[in-house]
Amino acid sequence: MFDVIIIGGSYAGMSAALPLVRARRKVLVIDNGLRRNRFAEAAHGILAQDGRPPGEIAAEGKRQLMLYPDLTWRDGEAVSASPFDGGFDVGTADGDRFSGRLLILATGVSDTLPDVPGLKERWGRSVFHCPYCHGYELNRGALGVLASGPISLHQAQLIPQWGPPRFSPMAC
Repeated sequence: MFDVIIIGGSYAGMSAALPLVRARRKVLVIDNGLRRNRFAEAAHGILAQDGRPPGEIAAEGKRQLMLYPDLTWRDGEAVSASPFDGGFDVGTADGDRFSGRLLILATGVSDTLPDVPGLKERWGRSVFHCPYCHGYELNRGALGVLASGPISLHQAQLIPQWGPPRFSPMAC
């Protein structure tokens, strides 16, 4: 039985795991390796890591965590979680089951891209999910929001300080 099971081993999951293993808690991290920023050449806005490739940041974080004997890292996908008296039972895609007193969901965000020609190939390279992460590097160039739902208006309101927004009538 683990003290804590963390589903998601990217930045949030590793940030949760670090103080827990330092507090001598027995921690399991289950990670499918699909970080949201895996397509970007560099990650930005992370203190002391600004401009580094996302994979390098994640690999270094994992390396540091693995130095703690109370950490167990499991590459794979968590597919189920259910409570029981005194904890949680977590199942993986390959059929393994783990029990923990506490459960942290640090799965992050996954993007479902609209079917726009060329978008998938540009994702994380010249089309970005977050102006805070990548807007500065665009050097006040033309920006836009690909409107895909009600939140798009809010997204458009975020970007003027990074560059002049351009609106297109194209809807997805």
